[in-house]
Amino acid sequence: MRQTNKIRKGIAWLLCTVLVLGILPMLPQMSMQISAAENAASVFVDGVELHAGGKKYFKNGDTADSGATGTDEDHSAYYDTAGELWLNNLEAHTIKANGNLTIYVCNNQETNTNIVTATQNETAIEVTGYLTIQYGGYGETGSLTVESDGKEAIQAGSGMTVSDGVEVKVRAKSGATAISSGGVLKIDGIRTKLEAASDGSTGKGIFAQQSIYVKNSAVLTAFGGAAAYESPSGIDKSGYGYEDYNVFTGDAAPGTQAAKDTALDGYKYIRIEPTGVANVKTLTELQAAAQNQYISLINVMNDITITDTVYVRRAVTIQSPDVSNVSKLIRGKSHTDVILDFDGANGHKSDVVTLKNIIVDGNKDGNTQTASPALKSKSILVDLESGTVIENNHAKEGAAIYVNHYSTVTMKEGSEIRNNLSESDGTVYVIGNGGYFEMAGGTISGNTVAGNGGGIYEFGGGSARMTGGTISGNTAKGNGGGVYNVERLYGGTITGNSTSGNGGGVFVPVSGACLLNSDINISGNYKDGIWSTTEQRYTTGTANNLYLSDFGSNVYVEGSLAGNAKIGITSALETYPVSIGGGDARYIYGKGYVLKESDVSKFVSDKNGFVIKEDNNELFLKKEAATLKASDFQFKAPQSLIYNGEAKAAEISKKNGTSCGDITVEYYRNGKKVTPVNAGTYIAKINVAENDNYLAASGLTDSSWTFTIEPRKLLVSVADVVIDRGDAMPELTVRVDGFADGEDENSIAGFQKPTAKVKGTVNTNDTNVKNFEVTYSGGKATANYQFVENTIAKITINSTDTTAPEITGVTNGKTYCSKVTVTVTDKDLDTVKLDGKKVTLKDDKFTVSPKSGKQKIEAVDKAGNRTTVSITVNNGHTKSDWIIDELPTSTKEGSRHKECTVCGAVVDSVSIPKLTPSNPENPTKPDPENPTKPDPENPTKPDPENPTKPDPEKPTNPEKPTQKKYKVIEGADATYTINKDGNLIMRADSKYKNFKGIEIDGKTVDSKNYTAWSGSTYVKFKKDFVNTLSVGKHTVKFKFTDGYATTSLTIAKKDNSDTKNPSDNKKTDTNTNTSGNGANNSTTTANAQVKAPKTSDTFQPILWAGILCVSVVGMAGVVAADKKRKKCQ
Repeated sequence: MRQTNKIRKGIAWLLCTVLVLGILPMLPQMSMQISAAENAASVFVDGVELHAGGKKYFKNGDTADSGATGTDEDHSAYYDTAGELWLNNLEAHTIKANGNLTIYVCNNQETNTNIVTATQNETAIEVTGYLTIQYGGYGETGSLTVESDGKEAIQAGSGMTVSDGVEVKVRAKSGATAISSGGVLKIDGIRTKLEAASDGSTGKGIFAQQSIYVKNSAVLTAFGGAAAYESPSGIDKSGYGYEDYNVFTGDAAPGTQAAKDTALDGYKYIRIEPTGVANVKTLTELQAAAQNQYISLINVMNDITITDTVYVRRAVTIQSPDVSNVSKLIRGKSHTDVILDFDGANGHKSDVVTLKNIIVDGNKDGNTQTASPALKSKSILVDLESGTVIENNHAKEGAAIYVNHYSTVTMKEGSEIRNNLSESDGTVYVIGNGGYFEMAGGTISGNTVAGNGGGIYEFGGGSARMTGGTISGNTAKGNGGGVYNVERLYGGTITGNSTSGNGGGVFVPVSGACLLNSDINISGNYKDGIWSTTEQRYTTGTANNLYLSDFGSNVYVEGSLAGNAKIGITSALETYPVSIGGGDARYIYGKGYVLKESDVSKFVSDKNGFVIKEDNNELFLKKEAATLKASDFQFKAPQSLIYNGEAKAAEISKKNGTSCGDITVEYYRNGKKVTPVNAGTYIAKINVAENDNYLAASGLTDSSWTFTIEPRKLLVSVADVVIDRGDAMPELTVRVDGFADGEDENSIAGFQKPTAKVKGTVNTNDTNVKNFEVTYSGGKATANYQFVENTIAKITINSTDTTAPEITGVTNGKTYCSKVTVTVTDKDLDTVKLDGKKVTLKDDKFTVSPKSGKQKIEAVDKAGNRTTVSITVNNGHTKSDWIIDELPTSTKEGSRHKECTVCGAVVDSVSIPKLTPSNPENPTKPDPENPTKPDPENPTKPDPENPTKPDPEKPTNPEKPTQKKYKVIEGADATYTINKDGNLIMRADSKYKNFKGIEIDGKTVDSKNYTAWSGSTYVKFKKDFVNTLSVGKHTVKFKFTDGYATTSLTIAKKDNSDTKNPSDNKKTDTNTNTSGNGANNSTTTANAQVKAPKTSDTFQPILWAGILCVSVVGMAGVVAADKKRKKCQ
């Protein structure tokens, strides 16, 4: 009995365990169902049920009878799987939901209005859980109007949030409360507006059982006859953080703005709205305030380290409130992007961003990396007002300000740009279509650029104007120490700047233009200037103020130059008048303005000895008339000074600074004026016409103005001679080459061609003769030519010998095992070469020694006939394996030998000992692969009755055996049943890499009948092949390069009783495959696969439910049996 109780208790515990295991997998699904229940499974719009799993599109006009008729393309409301209702031009009476509901208000049409207007004594929007209304995208904001009469317009059971830029207007009539929240009410986010109004003396705009929160620039307006709002904790405005706000309360009397906004006169109201002022202390607050459309003034209360760009996209003023303690925006060490990025592209191009009493510090001394510009502007207006400083920034270009498309940056009095560093162009970089920079005041000083424009750089469609202020102490390694290509200079001072190129003050590039007006002062600027630490600017150097680079580089005077105006001029063409003639070639002239003498006096030349003069409303840089000297010019001799029948011309040009009239060059030889054509020495002289700067001059020359035309060289040579062997030398033919174009030996007066003869003798019997010497006589070249004689002539002696040399003693292409003697014979033998190297014959012979690879023998006779032979000479013989000549017997020795596999010579020969007789009843069969080595201490006596037969493949000899005997370690002595067993596997203990093949009964097995692999050496014989072996015992041999292994294999016939009672022969294979390649340890293996259940299989609720039911019934049975047992007791 006790044993039975124990069994029952065991069963009960087992069923409990199954029950627990059945419930555990269901818990996540149960949790998900509970969580999902928090959001409404469906929502009703005008009584029409919208369900994410069914009808989910409502169309205006749908009723409970019609159901939801909307589609994905045409609907007014859409309910999605996340429990969210999306409104799109909705016109309805009610929205109701059990649970939480999120309403997204969209604005994807030009006239999008979402209106929910309830009928008498009905709530327009009723949610039992939490209600969220937020902006759903498509436009800048979305709007929703909710109205009721006699009941709440909105009723949220557990709380309500209005956020993300949505505008919601709620109105309740007949004294009802507009919004009733069973929890908190939150109004949150930029552009978010909530208006709640109730009429009647008992009406309330808002009723909230918990706090009302207004935060992040949201606007709240509430009206009610009894109260604007009711909340146990009032209104919490702490969410504004850095932002100031206004609160208006009281009665909405007629004429007030509140009354105008709501048309509810005499009612209680409250309005909370941002003031537009933000007091920021952190980067996060600064970035948020810059993005807030309601903020118009940002007060930076302390220094802020900028580790991320501050983006400004609309009108705002950024300043320090305390002018005596100006705050800084300091670049952080890891921040290499722009510090302040101004961009009003999205509808704010006319907005003005103002910086005032603020320092933007690039912190270049604390940063080793090259950063971006401190300020960058695009499609917006920027004013730098008094107290604004941009300093210490290190950038690739435009270190202080980068002015981009359609942006205007204005620098005003009291602002500064100082001590910045650019690795290319511009401290202020103005670029792009509509990019504009105006300097109305302030200073740009102490900046350094590696390219052009130390202060301002204008490029690529940008435009800049200076009407005031000072640009001083800047330097550029390129051009334009002060400014580069600035279009309008109407006022202000550019002084104390330096450049390593040109335009210490102003550089006007080719095709550039600069307009001057008013009191602009461009003076005291230098090329390679020297810095004054006292004055903090460049004070000495080579004067270089406004630089005109070349033709088309224009300066226009648009109005009277008065007051402090002064313009220093440096011209690339300073020896010419500054104005070269009409059109774009003019440099300085009045444009729509007639130059006065007072205007002309404002221009000065940067170079001493020049003056500015005016003529026909154009200015000239002019040098006073002086006497020209040869030293005012530079001479260049003709490039080619060899006679060619053409006239030569030297180049004589004005040096820089010489502005003279036309130049005429003449040539003299032996005191006579000539044209320099013939060979000889010439002197050049010039005549110069008079002009405003210099008097006329004639016959100017210098001792260095000479050149010599050298005679042309003619090559004299003898034509090649070709004769047969033994013939006499023919008459020599002389050639003369190298005449100038159009001339030859017949056209030149007095020319005589020389004659030639052989110098010495020529052996015409020697075909090796290729050249001979000649001498010339007579001949006259004339003055313009000079003979150059070639005294070596070429000759070819043809031979009649056609017999090639004979090479004997070797055969072409043959291989030899030792050095060989080669014989070469020919009556006119010239050279013999071995592998390209000449060899010396002795008695017509030479020796070829062993060497790796083929050797080439080449013999050539004097007639050029050639014989070639290639041979291979090895260093010794290549031995074969032992070859049995005669097998031994018990009475007679055998013999064997090795021979050269190349030449066939016998290289080794040994005897094979007589066979030793053994037990005649059981004679020992020698192992042919490993013959027995005799023991010299105890030699085996031969058995005359049963002599041992030697293995012809491995004869017994005194040498150590080279073949190793390995073992079959798996599948040895196997028995295989035909047509029953599977594949046969064996394994030997030798390395697989030495495996050569398989033999059975001495016959090689084709490799297609088995598969071999590593792991020692595995061999799997194919079933079809094994079934072909005869019944009985066989010998299996593994063959390796260094040995072998043998075993027996017994083939058995299948027992017919197997087919009668197959169940009697069932066998469970317990062998386990342990090798990495799938080999089995048993001789035959039956493979079976059982699919294990996957751990990732999906939990099936029906299956678990069945398990639970069985468990419960089982437990009930156990309990019932136990009770029955107790009753029986």
